[in-house]
Amino acid sequence: MPRLTQTFRWHALSTRTRVVYDGRLVINAIFQSNDPAIMAAGSVTKFSRRYGTKQPPVSYFNSREVGAALGRTVLDIAMFDGAHLDADTVPQFTKPKSKGCLLPGGLHYFCTTAPGLQAMGEGRDLVTDMPGADGSPRYTCVHVDKFDAVSSISYLGSEQLEWPNLQKLVGLPQGYCNRLVLHFDEGLIADLPSWFRQPWSMALYHDRFAELVTALKAELASRDDVKSLIEELTAGPTAKTRPSWTARSLRRKGMVWCPSWTQAPGDWRWTGRLSLCETMGLCSG
Repeated sequence: MPRLTQTFRWHALSTRTRVVYDGRLVINAIFQSNDPAIMAAGSVTKFSRRYGTKQPPVSYFNSREVGAALGRTVLDIAMFDGAHLDADTVPQFTKPKSKGCLLPGGLHYFCTTAPGLQAMGEGRDLVTDMPGADGSPRYTCVHVDKFDAVSSISYLGSEQLEWPNLQKLVGLPQGYCNRLVLHFDEGLIADLPSWFRQPWSMALYHDRFAELVTALKAELASRDDVKSLIEELTAGPTAKTRPSWTARSLRRKGMVWCPSWTQAPGDWRWTGRLSLCETMGLCSG
């Protein structure tokens, strides 16, 4: 009934104000309805179909990031009459969408996912359910999508984890997380929260880690041999060139450096370099 009531109210509002309502309030790329004086954002809105039928509703994005974009848009309209705005291109939202709550019994629930629509059934789930130190249940699931990137993290347990840190892992290639899939398949990860608390992960949580990745991309992109490899990867493999795309053959060419981790007593330490494909965002190595 609440959903029907909300739908009826929006339908009545759209009838009175003549704004376009298509399940949600339809807006353009600068958050304006068909009446430029009416701007909106949030879960009650969706971008116009002229930007593509597969454009997800605004509710699939981080609400704070959407709110900040709306604020900048309103400010630009007020101060510069929208001179710096582009109504033909939908803004890109990159921050993960997270939600959490405290359930009866003292259990903490937290889920953070990549923005936008996520293809269900593609990729794989990495699950650990080792009990906490007090014997209470602790369930953690990390979904790695078909592009080998971390697309979501779900947690249920009595211990409250470091939510801001976990949010920063969403969207990263799993190779950045100390080759998460490889070590999970080898049985070296008994508890995912403990894995993400090890010393090697501190670099991923640093507020300038993204700048480091960008700098490495710029450095590698300036090399001629890297440019030729990127062009070959972008063009796609053929039956003739596919054998030369293996990681081993690329290493022989000196084109790939893989993360190398060594474990001293009680300490994980990174002793290698990120692979070219990981750094350029083409794969996860």
